[in-house]
Amino acid sequence: RLATAWLEKYGVCVITNARVRDAAGGGRAIRDGAVTLDDGRRIKADIVYTCLGAPPCTSNFTIRGVTVGSPIAVADTGQVLDDKHKPIPNLFAAGDVCSSAGEKNALNADLNAALCARNVQRTLFNGGALARWPADICHGSRKSPDVVVVSLYKWCAIMQVNSIVFSGLLPALMKVVIEFMQIRTAKEDIVITYLWSVAEALTIFVASYIP
Repeated sequence: RLATAWLEKYGVCVITNARVRDAAGGGRAIRDGAVTLDDGRRIKADIVYTCLGAPPCTSNFTIRGVTVGSPIAVADTGQVLDDKHKPIPNLFAAGDVCSSAGEKNALNADLNAALCARNVQRTLFNGGALARWPADICHGSRKSPDVVVVSLYKWCAIMQVNSIVFSGLLPALMKVVIEFMQIRTAKEDIVITYLWSVAEALTIFVASYIP
């Protein structure tokens, strides 16, 4: 609702509960009826941006005689499941390619990758029982937190922490900090990587007390 109100304030017409049936003309669509909705409405568009997401580029494949489907089914350890729903010991999957539990957001992607990385290390170096999602990654929680920050404009964003949602300058500043830390982490900045790990752990801890 906050995002819709902000967009409408600046003259954007937001259409909900509708699907695009046809978007003729590709990216350049300079004619009436360039976009047709499933209820028959036609919308004039100068340019059409297809921003609906896409399924992961995966298909059924066979490894060591075992067929793996698409999306890739995984156990709560991140191990890929075979066609009999049994985990393949040395094969892990993380991210959008797999059917992992939880919302498809950046925090869960990070935690999903951390789970697989931890379990790959334990598998390689015989480090004991494999970690399980989400309890062993989310400090005992039965559910990963819903923490999302979405930019609306340079100095306006929306932040959700489970049931709490707020907008304005503070979420926008947090978005800037998050992006900076992610870029520095990707560049293997040791200090920022450590600070990111601390911030992520603190976020999970705080979110566990928010309904």
